Amino acid sequence: MHYCIPTLGDDVLYNVALYKPAFQSSVYFEWYAEKGNDGKKKAVTTSDACCTHTLYENNSWWMVDLLDTYVISSVVLTNLNDNNVTAARLKNFQIDVFNKDPRLAPTFPSDSGDICYRQTTAATIGTFTWNCSKPLVGRYVRLIKYTKDYLNFCELEVMASPKTTQSSDFKIYDNRKLNMTSSLDVTDSSSVSCGSQCLERRYTDGCAAFNWFPSTRLCQLLNVDPRDTKMESHLVLTPEAQFYVLKF
Repeated sequence: MHYCIPTLGDDVLYNVALYKPAFQSSVYFEWYAEKGNDGKKKAVTTSDACCTHTLYENNSWWMVDLLDTYVISSVVLTNLNDNNVTAARLKNFQIDVFNKDPRLAPTFPSDSGDICYRQTTAATIGTFTWNCSKPLVGRYVRLIKYTKDYLNFCELEVMASPKTTQSSDFKIYDNRKLNMTSSLDVTDSSSVSCGSQCLERRYTDGCAAFNWFPSTRLCQLLNVDPRDTKMESHLVLTPEAQFYVLKF
C-alpha cells in the first residue's frame, strides 16, 4: 500500500474543491457554505437557495479546505444567476490561498494569503475563469470581500493539475482490486478521470472507491464506506489492477 500521484498531460486540470469541507462567515437562511462547491451551478432564483449566501456584514468570506496541498492554477466561479442586482454584489473581493487554516490566526480575517485573483468592479451573471498570476501552493482557498455587504455565489471550482498535486484524494493499493459488484463500469481516459467521476457521485450514489485497470482503462465505481476497517480483507490480488479508496 502506498500513496501515489496519477499523471496526465501537462495541460490537464481538474476541480479539487468539489464536495470538500466548506465554511463561511455567516449563513443567510438556508444558503449554507457547502452549496458553494456541490457541483450545482445552473441558473437559479433567490427562492431556490441553491447557492451560498452570507449575512450583510463586514469582511464576509467563504472558504474551502481541499484536505491536501495542491498547486493551484486557476479558479472558476459561477455567479448568482437570478438578476443583475444580486450578481453585482460580487465586487471588491479577492481570492487567496493558504497553507494553514487562516481561522487559527488571531487577526483573521484581515490577514491575506497568496492572492490568486482580485477584483474591485462588480461581476455580472455568468461563469468566470480567473487564472492565478502564478501557480500557488496551498490547502485552503478563500473568497473574501473587504466591504460591508452580502457575499453570494453559486459555485467555486479550484483547478489544479494532477501532475503537480502533492498527493491524491485517494489511498491506493497496487495490484489489488475490491471484490464486490460495482455501481457503474465505464471506459475512462485515466485514473484521475475515474476518480473525478467517483467524487461527482459521492453524495448522490455513495461512491467512495473504485477499481482501475490501466491496460483496459476500465473504471469500476464502488459504493463503500471508506471508514470500514474490514475492507482490506476483501481485496483480491490482481496484477496491474489498482484499488482507490477516499481518504477519510
